[in-house]
Amino acid sequence: MSETASDHSEPDWRLVLLTVCIAHCAATILMRLVPVLGPELIVSYNWTPELVGQVSTIANIGSVGFVLIGAGVFRALGPARGLLLGLCSGFIGLLVMTSPVAGLPLVAGMLLGFSHAPSHPVGNDLLHNHAPSGHRSLIFSVKLSAPAMGGVLAGLTLPAIANAFGLHVALAAAGVPLILGAIALMPLYPQLRKADGRSLLSKDMFNARNLSGPLYTVLSDHRLRYLTSTGFFLSLVHSAWLVYLPTYLSIEVGVAPVVSGYIFALLQAGSFFGRILLGWGADRRLSPRLILFCALTGTAATTYLLPVLASSGDATSVAILALIAGVVAAGWSGVQVAEVMRRAPPDRLIDAASGVMVTTGLGVIIGPLIFPLLITWTGSWEKAFMSMVPFPLIALLMLARGRDAA
Repeated sequence: MSETASDHSEPDWRLVLLTVCIAHCAATILMRLVPVLGPELIVSYNWTPELVGQVSTIANIGSVGFVLIGAGVFRALGPARGLLLGLCSGFIGLLVMTSPVAGLPLVAGMLLGFSHAPSHPVGNDLLHNHAPSGHRSLIFSVKLSAPAMGGVLAGLTLPAIANAFGLHVALAAAGVPLILGAIALMPLYPQLRKADGRSLLSKDMFNARNLSGPLYTVLSDHRLRYLTSTGFFLSLVHSAWLVYLPTYLSIEVGVAPVVSGYIFALLQAGSFFGRILLGWGADRRLSPRLILFCALTGTAATTYLLPVLASSGDATSVAILALIAGVVAAGWSGVQVAEVMRRAPPDRLIDAASGVMVTTGLGVIIGPLIFPLLITWTGSWEKAFMSMVPFPLIALLMLARGRDAA
């Protein structure tokens, strides 16, 4: 086949979905690396629990920040180059993470965040353009189950590898999915590369519209505003689970680090199955608003119960709760993205996808930042978790107002 023909051929949506999922899974393993290896980093590198939260937060800032300024970059590079850029950034971040020198963990966290940045806007735009319209909630949910699978793999493997072979081997193991992601991109690269003839260093890559476009798109439309605000509060609470659950269980409750990793994996497994289940339900039976209502209620309930069950020392009950929390606190995201992409103007799809990630990412950033403050303010980890309960309840009120506005 000639290069011209290759440029204009349309890839099958199943191949696009598989490629995007592999790349997203690989990037998410890096985003979960610091939380699941937190106990090992504290012991081996003399990190503090606060530093675990700070590096995780820096990673989220890197991801959200690059999306905020990088819409033009993604347009100029094209989908395949955008995803490849993320994978390469993650590999460099892993190399930096291997050094215990002061200050470098924050640099590594930023690079790990850059690796995750293209996954949402580029992947969502690809799927919106190729996926069958009648199944998009399910397809977007499958795509967004990839980060949950990345979290499962991180929780199941990295602490066990670190315990058996050392921290550096665990960091090296986290780089294997990046290589697989780059290989998965190869069949699509000729078909998905940029074809409009613009220079990769176009002056339009960075401008005021690229900075304001994502947030303006999702906040100026009342139909999108309640979706994004709900995602903000849900991600704020869920991020506290993601970043601090293994450290809380190991350092505060006394659960073995490997067991804490398994419980973290169950949290991510719940996210995986919840996204597929709720995506299927949104396409077949339930409305997106009802799914968000259930997610907010369930997130409040499970966050309240976590310190109650953990303080009893029953790891089995905590594991079951973590599985349920994964379903309710993260299973909604595919439904939210599909609904936002459905309601967004056709010429603002990348901005809408970026706007969802920015608003949700702000919740992911703020959650780990305020949680240590809540520990100091309340005097205990248990009360800090309970202090997070009002956030999904506030979002319930906003969701009700969104219904009145719609």
